[in-house]
Amino acid sequence: MHRPHIRGFALSAPEGALHVWVDVSGTGQDGAAVAQDLLERAGIAAVPGSAFGSEYADFIRLTYASSSSLVGAASDALTRWA
Repeated sequence: MHRPHIRGFALSAPEGALHVWVDVSGTGQDGAAVAQDLLERAGIAAVPGSAFGSEYADFIRLTYASSSSLVGAASDALTRWA
């Protein structure tokens, strides 16, 4: 699977779940702002980490519980967004 390199993003390794935590602090925005921008500009729905507690404010959560073609399309959209 294609893994885009997005400046300001730091991915955590999934631990048996169907989602990945992304530290977006390197973008200069918090997770809520990045999630909103992803939705508006790339059509990608991400959950702001702050939904899971203030200690996750600099994170977003992305799921990959979908078909590989849909995950690939989202990866391409994420690359274009960056």
